[in-house]
Amino acid sequence: MSSCVKTVRVGKSDADENVHVEPVIKKLPTSLTPDQREKVVELIKKNSDIFSKHEFDVGCTDFVTASIKTGSHLPISELLR
Repeated sequence: MSSCVKTVRVGKSDADENVHVEPVIKKLPTSLTPDQREKVVELIKKNSDIFSKHEFDVGCTDFVTASIKTGSHLPISELLR
């Protein structure tokens, strides 16, 4: 007898794709009306790709630059915490 293994590819559900925004949704103000809450949740889920999925995916940008005047002191750098 030969054994047969079948692989089935299953796509991600909306719940899987939006799991990282659940903390944001849970912290919505209780003062929202049900209609407002529904609209905000829909907006958050629609734009879930702009929310960080973990602490190391925040990325970089050159849209904003900063200059920190240290006077005569050398700059100090620390390791990532």
